[in-house]
Amino acid sequence: MKKGIFATLLFVLVVAGCKSKIALEYSNYIVELEKSLLVDLQKTRTAFPGFIGAGQYDSASTAAKGMEKTIAEKITLIENKPAPDVKGGEDFKKESLHYFEYLKSVYTAAGNLASQTTAEDREIALKTLQDIEKEETKVLERMKDAQKRYASANGFKIE
Repeated sequence: MKKGIFATLLFVLVVAGCKSKIALEYSNYIVELEKSLLVDLQKTRTAFPGFIGAGQYDSASTAAKGMEKTIAEKITLIENKPAPDVKGGEDFKKESLHYFEYLKSVYTAAGNLASQTTAEDREIALKTLQDIEKEETKVLERMKDAQKRYASANGFKIE
């Protein structure tokens, strides 16, 4: 009888440990997708205002559309990878997609700004871009909170 209880307990611990590892691997996958964007994000965020300021709208548009495409590719990777069957897996995937969609929206708006042909239309597009960028802190916090909840629910720590 005691051997049966021990075997059952051991089985439960092993399964829980496997689910924790699967959850951690998915979290790391999302983090790696984000990290893979960092250099290009920084480069584009630095170059874009210079292009606009110098009236190089084609260059600004190309930079924005390039980032938009790169981020869209990451979104497709997330959409095509099933969320793990662990606590909060679907919610974490949903929040990850929201975060990447937000990033993409910044560059969609930037591309829109660069494609405007009149000063008045540029002002309107700039206001739209600024409004989107004001949401950055909220979006980042929402993503961090989702990742913390996901990690806590699945027994791992975020590095």
